[in-house]
Amino acid sequence: MKRKYLKQDVGKEDLTEAQEKIIEIAIEKPELTHQEIADQTEWSQSHVSGVHQDYLEEEIIADEIETDNLTDDLYEIIVAGMEATEEVDKVERHYDLDLSRGDSKEVDIAVWITQGGHQFLVIIECKLHERAVDQDVPAAIAWYRDNSSANKAMIIARNGFQSGAKALAGDAEMELYRLDELTRDVGESQMMKFNINLEIRPTQAEVTDIGVEPLPNEDYDGGQMQVNVTSSDALFDENKNPTGKNLHQRIQEAIYDKSPGTYTENIDNRLLLLNDHFFRLTEIEYKVERLDPAELEFEMDAYEEYDLYMEDVLEEGDTDIDLISIEEAITAFEEDVR
Repeated sequence: MKRKYLKQDVGKEDLTEAQEKIIEIAIEKPELTHQEIADQTEWSQSHVSGVHQDYLEEEIIADEIETDNLTDDLYEIIVAGMEATEEVDKVERHYDLDLSRGDSKEVDIAVWITQGGHQFLVIIECKLHERAVDQDVPAAIAWYRDNSSANKAMIIARNGFQSGAKALAGDAEMELYRLDELTRDVGESQMMKFNINLEIRPTQAEVTDIGVEPLPNEDYDGGQMQVNVTSSDALFDENKNPTGKNLHQRIQEAIYDKSPGTYTENIDNRLLLLNDHFFRLTEIEYKVERLDPAELEFEMDAYEEYDLYMEDVLEEGDTDIDLISIEEAITAFEEDVR
């Protein structure tokens, strides 16, 4: 599920004997937590964490993760990735929250959201407990929220919450969510299978004319030159740098929202390289035609597409559930949080 390896700019000669031992254990057994590695050495958890941060890279192998082998670490990563897919400003994991009494508390997930021109801080505690969360947890999290810059607090747990925890969270205006494995007996009150029929009305473009002109300072060796333009010819900017697109791709962009008909489009700041010489592309005339429609039919089974579900445990009555893909959440974590 995880792979750890030395950072590229780190050599064994840079390491002390103790650091080398920590790294050896971490690479050999990447699933171990920092505390578990500390327990196997004479070093503290903070020192082990520092070695990880300074010398090790970590890669999560998403397609090897199953719902029955989640760890506390992976559970937090999934939650952080879920939050990163929403419309938020920033997500941080293991955030040091400054408290009003002068010390700090490390919270599992911190999320910054802007609403109405103001930025709000949400703190999230993750619990992969085998039992339902008791009232001590929301009591502590509510205190951290009320004695810090946090505006909102929530707890996400795998096995739900005891009645006392729900009552306390409700009084403290906190949010409680259950994030657990999506099984066939979950989601019976909402649609989980979809038969989708999609009709596509494609278009195609035929180039009927194209305008090119020589550049003022280009050496064309005099005389008359015949050039052939093809749709695969690459486009360049005014500095003769490739744009990464060819003429065909430029035309496809142009016809995206066009109805059938003939169009002439003036082109600015684009060059073509023809017969080893640059020419300015000035205009394209093309005809858009509608092709025969095509129908696509496919079925989606939410139980096969998603791995986890999340529900608001404080909401009364039948509640909708959110469906989560572990792979998508971890990808979002790797791209936007790590």
